[in-house]
Amino acid sequence: MSSLQKMTRRQALVGMGASLGVGLAASPWLTPGTANAADGPDFGEIKRRLKDTTDDKVFEGVGLLLCTADRTLYKKAFGADSTETTHLLASATKIASATTMMTLVGDKLIQLDDPIKKYLPQFGKVRGAITIRQLLAQTHGMPANHRSIPAPQRDNGLTLEQAVNEIAQDDSVSFAPGSKQQYQPAISYHLMGRIAEIVTSQDWATLFEKRVAGPLEMKTFTYGKTKNPRIGGGAKCALQDYGNLLQMHLAGGVFKGRRVLSEAAVAEMQKDQSQGAPFTSIALKPTPKAYGLTWWIDLLDEERKGEGEPVQFSCAGAWGAIPWLNRKARYGGFLLVQKRLPAAWKLYSELFPLLNVMKF
Repeated sequence: MSSLQKMTRRQALVGMGASLGVGLAASPWLTPGTANAADGPDFGEIKRRLKDTTDDKVFEGVGLLLCTADRTLYKKAFGADSTETTHLLASATKIASATTMMTLVGDKLIQLDDPIKKYLPQFGKVRGAITIRQLLAQTHGMPANHRSIPAPQRDNGLTLEQAVNEIAQDDSVSFAPGSKQQYQPAISYHLMGRIAEIVTSQDWATLFEKRVAGPLEMKTFTYGKTKNPRIGGGAKCALQDYGNLLQMHLAGGVFKGRRVLSEAAVAEMQKDQSQGAPFTSIALKPTPKAYGLTWWIDLLDEERKGEGEPVQFSCAGAWGAIPWLNRKARYGGFLLVQKRLPAAWKLYSELFPLLNVMKF
């Protein structure tokens, strides 16, 4: 039984603030043409709170994009930022990276439960048995980082292949893969990136452009000019690019009529992936409930399946970029600032209860 299944209704929503309001459609994905109310929601209070953060010098600049499956509803920036400002995403990079990996699953080039040794035979018996699912779900047991992985947007003179070969020299883990969930993303995403290069015979920049950035019209999203990109946390972009990524996830894998992911792949990313393993949260208020394939699960809908079905997901970055989705209220948001995560998370925690009761 998973950690989510063990939760009581009361535990599921304690401390989460306002009611989520609107009900789910028959399908979890919002189809084009069903998005907003006749006059649209009133974002006056949202605008005031954002402006206050720059007026009060909490942030030098702040941007927010809100979208449904088929349109951008709100895109504003305040203070030193404009809607075209790009900021480092840190771990918010991972949604784009995981989306890329899931396109490979959809094309049957890889399978989630394949061991990495199938593609990276240089790995030893212990790490080689780790599966792609465990890499994405953070149940792999490897350390958080490695000297061969460069800082965001930097080039350390290595290729992704060379970096992964260095990582393969160590076969140790801190816990048996699959026995525990612990957030340690840098190495795991580097290995996935190299696997992607191997099965496509393309470098990461090329395959990302072909599979995700191009179809989603992401013009500013970049991992930097390096052959060894920090795939788990090294990208930067402006508001609209991430908005396009969120729209696709809200629409069950489709963007402007183009299918990027299957509905099954989008749904799999949003499922609790603990598979009975103890869940290790991060020090945020409100505390995430569980972890999917890259998404933190922030809210549960206690009306679904008795004990709570995941309904709100986020992927917060250490420098303040926070994308999120709410399947019940049927919208997504992207908060973009350049400040340590606790300040950005506080603003996110103030905004989403207000947004989750709106009719989009």
